[in-house]
Amino acid sequence: MHREGWRDSVLGAPRRLMTTISSLSYDNAFHPTPKGEPLPSLPVPQLETTMQKYLAQVEAICPSHLDKCKMLVKAFLAGPGPKLQQQLLERQQTTINWVN
Repeated sequence: MHREGWRDSVLGAPRRLMTTISSLSYDNAFHPTPKGEPLPSLPVPQLETTMQKYLAQVEAICPSHLDKCKMLVKAFLAGPGPKLQQQLLERQQTTINWVN
């Protein structure tokens, strides 16, 4: 009967993974843009589109809460939503990463 050492067992998997990751160097990694050039800024999604996607997820995960969430989304779109969206658009213009 072959007895596995800890390095070959399931318990050794995290160590093997970390060893593999640490052996990769940043210089050898794929660069989507030439060195020194920043990545393009992410677009700010449309508020209505975001709300539609949110409601689709609520419907898929917890359909019993859909009606309440629809009311909350409607109130958000009629209330602070557009102002917050505008602040995100302004932030996108003045910062490299508006998400942080």
